[in-house]
Amino acid sequence: MVTVSTGGVLTNVRDMYVGHINNGQNNDNPTTNNQLLVTGGIASMRGLSLGYIQTDTKDALANVVSVSSGGQLSTTGTTFIGRANNATSTSNANTVTISGAGSAWDAGNQIIYVGHTNNAGAVSNNNILTVAAGGELTNVSSLIVGFGSGTETGNQVVLNGGTISAGTLTVSAGNSLSGSGTINVTSGVTVDGVLSPGNSIGTMTVGGDLTWNGSASTPWVFELGPGNTADLLSITGGNDFTKGTGTGGTDFVFDFAGSTDAGTFDLVTWAGGSTGFVESDFSYTNLGGSNTGSFQISGSTLQFVAVPEPAALALLAAGGAIGLGLLRRRRKPA
Repeated sequence: MVTVSTGGVLTNVRDMYVGHINNGQNNDNPTTNNQLLVTGGIASMRGLSLGYIQTDTKDALANVVSVSSGGQLSTTGTTFIGRANNATSTSNANTVTISGAGSAWDAGNQIIYVGHTNNAGAVSNNNILTVAAGGELTNVSSLIVGFGSGTETGNQVVLNGGTISAGTLTVSAGNSLSGSGTINVTSGVTVDGVLSPGNSIGTMTVGGDLTWNGSASTPWVFELGPGNTADLLSITGGNDFTKGTGTGGTDFVFDFAGSTDAGTFDLVTWAGGSTGFVESDFSYTNLGGSNTGSFQISGSTLQFVAVPEPAALALLAAGGAIGLGLLRRRRKPA
C-alpha cells in the first residue's frame, strides 16, 4: 500500500503499477489487493496500470486506486484499469474511485481504458471507474470501457454525483455506463453496451452528442417511479440523440427493472438537438405491475406511457361492481 496524505507529495514517477507481474521476474510480488491511496495529498506520474499481467499466467485482482479528501492525481500517459496481455492471464475487479470535494484526477489529455486485453485468451472483466460526489475526472482524450482482442465484460464507469470531462467516451458491448452526474464530451458518447441513469431514480447529464448502437442483448436500464418520475438521460447544449447501428423495434430496448408505477415518463431529452429515432424503434422488457406501455416522442423528449393492462382494468372494474352489488344487497330492506 502507498498512501499520500494531506501535505504529502509523490512525484517524478515514470510508471506506476498497482499489482503487476512480468514473465516471472516478480512472481513473489502480490498481484491482488494492492492500493494507491491519495487522501488529500498530491501524486503525479506518467503511466498508471492497475492489475497488469504482462507476460505471465497469474491473476491480478481487486487492486485499488482511491483519490479522496481533496487529493490530486495527475497522469501524463495512458491509464489501464485492468490490463491482461497474456493468453491465459486475468485482470478482474480492479477499481479507481474519485470522491469528495476538491478531489480530482487530471488525465493529461491521454486515454483511459477500463478493462483492456491484448490477446485472444486474455480476460479483463468487472473493472470499475467511479466518480462520486465532489470528485472530478478531467482532461481525458478518450475514455474507453472494454477494449481488446480477448474477453472484456462487466466493466463499468459509474457516476455517483461526480463530473467527467473527456474528448470521447465509448462503452463497448457487455460493459456499462451508469449513475447520476455530469459527462462533458467534445466529440460525443457512443454506447454499444448498457446505459443506466440514476442511483434509484436520478439523472445522467451529457454535454455532447450521444449515439446508441442498439442490441437486444444489452438493453438500457431505467427505473420508473411514482408521480411520473423516472431515470432520465438529459443531453444538453443543443446536442443530438443519434440512432446508430441496430434494427428498429428489436435492438433499442429499455429494461424497466420491474417498475410497477403507471404514468407518463420522460426518459431522454435532447434540448434543441436532433434525433434519427422514431417511436417504433423502441421496445421494452421487464415492466411490472401488470402494466403495458408505449413510446412517444414529444418535441425533443422520448417518453414512455405505462398503463394497466386491459385485463387488469377489467378485473378492477369487476371487483368494483361486485363490491357495489354486495353493498346494495346489504342495504336492501328486509
